[in-house]
Amino acid sequence: MNTTLTTDRLPDVLPQNPLDLACEWFAYAQDHAAQPNPNAMSLVSIGEDGQPSVRIVLCKSFVANPGYLVFFTNYESHKGRDLIANPRAAVVMHWDALGRQIRVEGQALRSPAAESDEYFASRARGSQLGAWGSDQSRPLESRRQLLAQLRERAAGLAGETPAAIPR
Repeated sequence: MNTTLTTDRLPDVLPQNPLDLACEWFAYAQDHAAQPNPNAMSLVSIGEDGQPSVRIVLCKSFVANPGYLVFFTNYESHKGRDLIANPRAAVVMHWDALGRQIRVEGQALRSPAAESDEYFASRARGSQLGAWGSDQSRPLESRRQLLAQLRERAAGLAGETPAAIPR
């Protein structure tokens, strides 16, 4: 446990927009491989029942001005359904090796379909098929059922390169 208080992690003069510093830290963590998946963040959403839910997602970009970050999800996933029902969210990125974290709260908006399509097309083929192969956040009977779904859906997408985004 780190119990040493350090004050050298902040600049002498803080920027007007705190997201400028957050973007700088995000870029630094990625450029210096601060940890595996330095773009991992905890995303909190609230379901229709008012129950908070948290999971790790990957931040694909962070833009200080006008102030947003980008992550992608299946709209049929638990988090996707939560964000449709209640488009308020909070995220935390934590880089233990750097002794830094950032926290952002705000409204979740859908990216334009073209942006989602471009991202999905950039994913590895196996990752694309994995998105098709499972029914996000739905219970499975067994691993065997998942593998059968993967085979069936991969066969159905055999001619598509890249695979179309699930909608």
